[in-house]
Amino acid sequence: MAFRMSVKLVICVCVQPDFIWLQTACFKRFLKQPVDLCIVDDSRTEELSQKIKEVTEACGHEYLRSPPHEPHRGDSSTRHADTLLHGWRNMRRDKPYKYIGTLDSDFFLVTPLDLDTVLAEKDILCVKHTREHIYYFWPGCCIWRTDKHQLEDFHWDICIDQGIRADTGGTTYYYWRDHPETSPLELEEYQLVHIPRERWESILTRLPAPILEFCVADIAVADGCGVRWWSDVYAVPEFVFFHLRDVSNWQGVNGAYLQSKCERFIEACLFLING
Repeated sequence: MAFRMSVKLVICVCVQPDFIWLQTACFKRFLKQPVDLCIVDDSRTEELSQKIKEVTEACGHEYLRSPPHEPHRGDSSTRHADTLLHGWRNMRRDKPYKYIGTLDSDFFLVTPLDLDTVLAEKDILCVKHTREHIYYFWPGCCIWRTDKHQLEDFHWDICIDQGIRADTGGTTYYYWRDHPETSPLELEEYQLVHIPRERWESILTRLPAPILEFCVADIAVADGCGVRWWSDVYAVPEFVFFHLRDVSNWQGVNGAYLQSKCERFIEACLFLING
């Protein structure tokens, strides 16, 4: 059998160029399999785009610039879908990858993960989102075995079905619905803003110490700034991902807070990686 490079991941909509090398460092530290990244850039300014390209190439990753979006495809969900689809259609596939997937640019692996182990009996690692009757793969974190699923099987566009709208990845509903034999390993999604604070302790203590300390401190800062949205934890018993959130400033919060948050998170990750 031909040697199979293990993982190819598409990461798009990067708003913090520093996160590219930080995600790279986290993968090297915690993911057992070697990984190739394709960074798809849909920046609104050429200045930011140039920074993303420089960091991507310095890390040795593949870089793609997303073309301008059609005016009727300008909202955040369709923009995300088009950027992701551009990555899938144009990324290099010159190696026989065992796993292919996508992660959000602010989504970080913070504990050891061996895909060969956790996907030995499963065929896709995913987060399941639902909108009424629609259930679909969230593109913020989805990795599948290529011996079970083909890249062309998933379209990743938004979905409107029976009047119900699902965001990016919604069209994977039809694939999941029509392939009941699919055996997913579903990450538990802990969105802290939707969970009573008295339940936070059992969730947060699943994080490694440096990330836990960052999260507790960030919640205190956010409370002081009047921010009511915090980072999320995605986990199963074997491993944990941390979703930083906020950094695109879609809430319109103080820019100095966001910059400080990113800097403090990078420090926490470096301490974790080097520890």
